[in-house]
Amino acid sequence: MPLDCQGLPFPPARTGKIDSHTPPLPRCPPPRPSPLALKRQKAAPPREKSLQSSCLRILKSHGLLARKRHGSPFAVAGDPDLYFLFHGRHVEIELKRPGESPTPLQQARLAEWACHGAITRVIHSTTELCGLLSELDQSTGHKPLPR
Repeated sequence: MPLDCQGLPFPPARTGKIDSHTPPLPRCPPPRPSPLALKRQKAAPPREKSLQSSCLRILKSHGLLARKRHGSPFAVAGDPDLYFLFHGRHVEIELKRPGESPTPLQQARLAEWACHGAITRVIHSTTELCGLLSELDQSTGHKPLPR
């Protein structure tokens, strides 16, 4: 005798014509993945918000004056997420999750800031930010910043 997914026997066979009022046979739910299979799944990349707070923490730990821009009706659309001063140089940073790139409007705003003398970068990780800080240390001739 055939059994359903819960180990119970199927109802007895129906005789006669099957009409629209005949309920369908029960279906088994799809199998759940094992906990080990769930662990093996690739973790999602960090959110831009967590990257932003990590970058601000790093910048402030280096003693830099750093700010984040908040989106509001009075803000300029497409402006970079963070800005800071590095030994008198203005730096604008657009933060993106790994694998993502800035929108055309954000690229235009970065180019606009660069035309006016700001250093601009798109940052995908805190490692890239630390690389930028090292690059700025070398290009300005200043001693490494305190940590």
